[in-house]
Amino acid sequence: AGSSGSGELAELPMWREIAADMQARNVVGNPARLLNFPQEVLLLGVGHLAQEMLLRAVLLTLLGRWLGDRLYEAGWDALLYDGFGMEVDDVAPWGALVLASVAKGALVARRLGNGPRKGAMQLQVKRVSKEGSMESVGLETLGEEQQRKIARNIECFAASRRYDGAKEVYESAAASFAFVATHGNLAAPLAGTALVDLVFSTYQRVLRKRYFIRDDGLPDVMRKLRDGAKDVEVFPPPGAAAEAAPGCATFRGPDGSPAPGLVTFAHARPPPAEDGG
Repeated sequence: AGSSGSGELAELPMWREIAADMQARNVVGNPARLLNFPQEVLLLGVGHLAQEMLLRAVLLTLLGRWLGDRLYEAGWDALLYDGFGMEVDDVAPWGALVLASVAKGALVARRLGNGPRKGAMQLQVKRVSKEGSMESVGLETLGEEQQRKIARNIECFAASRRYDGAKEVYESAAASFAFVATHGNLAAPLAGTALVDLVFSTYQRVLRKRYFIRDDGLPDVMRKLRDGAKDVEVFPPPGAAAEAAPGCATFRGPDGSPAPGLVTFAHARPPPAEDGG
C-alpha cells in the first residue's frame, strides 16, 4: 500500500476491507481447522449428508406434497393441465422451492435486523486509563479521524453481514434447485454443498498461517497470557503515532486454541525522562 505525505497508510477501498474482514472471519472461525484433511473430509461428508436428508429429502419433500394437496383441493389440477399441460405433481416441488427460499430469506433478514446497532457498537469503544485499567469512552470524546474510522468499520461490518446473509440464502436456494431439478436426487445437492466446503477448506488451510500467530511471534505476551494475566498491555514501537486508536486482539497458540486473557493495544508509552533535564 502506498502512503501519503503525512506518513499515514493509504486507506483501502471499502470493498477490499469488507472482503478482507470476511476472509479473516471465515478462516479463523472455522472449527475444523484443527483437524487434518482426511478427518475434515469425513466430517463434511457426514454433516452434509445429515443436513441434506433433513432439509431436502424430508422438509422440502413434505412441503411439496402439502402444496400439491392444496392445489388439488383448490381445483388447480385441471387448470394446470388444460392451460399448460402440466401435472400438479410437476408444479408442486417448484412451488415448494419458492416458498422455502422466501422463508429462508425472511429468517436471514430478521436475523440481520436484530444485529448490533450503531449506537450499541459505539459503547464498546474502550481505552486504557492513566491508572492502567480499561474504561469506556463516548464516541464524542475521540478525535474526528478516529470517529470517521469507527463509522467506516461499522459500515464495513454491516455490509459484510448483509453479504453473508445473501450468500446463505443463495446457497440454500441453489441446493434446493439441484434437488428439485433432478427430481429428488439427493446426490445433486450433497455433491454441490460438499464441493463448496472442500474448496473452502483447502483455501482456509493455505491462508491459515496468515491469521494465526506462533508462540515465537510474541513470546513475552504469550508467556504473560499463559501465566494467567487477564490484561496484557502491548505498546506500539517507538515513533508510532500516540493518537492511534487503541484496539484489542486475541492470540492463539500453535494448535489454534485461543489463549486466555485479553491483549489491549494502548497508546505509545511516553519516553522516559532524562536525568538532569
